[in-house]
Amino acid sequence: MNTLSITVDIEDWYHIPSVTGSPFSVYKDVNEFFKGWKGRYDYLTEPTKRVLDMLDEFDINATFFVVADVVEHYPRLVESIVERGHEIGCHGLHHACKIDPKTKEPLMSVKEFEERTLEAKEMLERVCKQMFKLTNAAIHKKIFSSNS
Repeated sequence: MNTLSITVDIEDWYHIPSVTGSPFSVYKDVNEFFKGWKGRYDYLTEPTKRVLDMLDEFDINATFFVVADVVEHYPRLVESIVERGHEIGCHGLHHACKIDPKTKEPLMSVKEFEERTLEAKEMLERVCKQMFKLTNAAIHKKIFSSNS
């Protein structure tokens, strides 16, 4: 039997560092983006549905690493991933930079990282109602596990 591991990141265009979540972003964070943005923002739903259909066609299960704030803006999308039998992984709370790209210094404390990770886990569990993978993170040359 052949095996294949597939992972898919679920994040939208506004999660990139130039838009939100970094020292040089146009918007401080995702919440500020949604308060100020008046244009179309959903470039996530249709491509994700196409990926889900393709995976169904070939009877393949995948792990979808979801930025937790996606649940607030696309709750049905995340539910449909779970309903189709895929695993959910945590891709952080807001996809914010953890390390300043210029100085290489941490942008948040370990405590803040752990609090955000726990909040992300709880947000995803409200939709998934099942255990999922949590990732580790490298912060200032140290590895932290957030498997709580």
